Amino acid sequence: MRTVTTVGAIAAGLFMCVGARATDDDYPRLATMSLASGPRQIQVSCEPTKQSSPRPRIHCKFTTVDVSAPSPLPAIDEKEIAAAVARMQAQVRKDPVTFWKTCGPSSESDLPPDGPDRKFWEAVGAACRAHDVTQLVQVQADYDRQYKAHTCRISQWKAWAQDFEQVDTTTWVANSGPNDDVLCHVSSVQTLSRQSPMLWKYTSVETAPDTTDKTLCAAVQGTHVTEYSWRNARTRDLGCTYLDL
Repeated sequence: MRTVTTVGAIAAGLFMCVGARATDDDYPRLATMSLASGPRQIQVSCEPTKQSSPRPRIHCKFTTVDVSAPSPLPAIDEKEIAAAVARMQAQVRKDPVTFWKTCGPSSESDLPPDGPDRKFWEAVGAACRAHDVTQLVQVQADYDRQYKAHTCRISQWKAWAQDFEQVDTTTWVANSGPNDDVLCHVSSVQTLSRQSPMLWKYTSVETAPDTTDKTLCAAVQGTHVTEYSWRNARTRDLGCTYLDL
């Protein structure tokens, strides 16, 4: 039986979306938002700063989370299987009695519940009882291929921190102007907008001027807008049987 894993279910297990109030100023103490174009999410947690400023300020920590769909079924590598058979045959020759005695599950009670893992261990047990090295290697190779083709991967691939200043009762802004020390002179405006007491939107607008460097900076020239929002959180069936964290 295939286990259907959805981005919505993953997000529910990883994060909670919580609103908070510091004195009279609302800010996202812990919130999760999603991209509209795919299963990437961003988590932000903020707290008021102690730095004196004409406007309230918060310090926010961001983490982006990617959920990747399973990869295509890998091709069978006959050379690698032949090499694995040779390696296992060498192990068997060293101590065949111990090898086959400890090969596979020792009893029915050692098998996992119904599902792909149980079928794998049943096949391993059959190969071990037959003392068939080639079959044992083939069973393991097939399982590895199927695992890769039915596994979704969750990765936290980027983290950063940013200070924001309140501009009105529902909006916080971080404005990083052009900086000669920054590669390609990129400037950015980041905005946290409260959509309701518990729901937030994060927008990043990055702008890079035209430059004579058409190799390194060409890809970032112009204005690029990225938006994460609670409105984009939805269930997607990625076809996962397994999760790799």
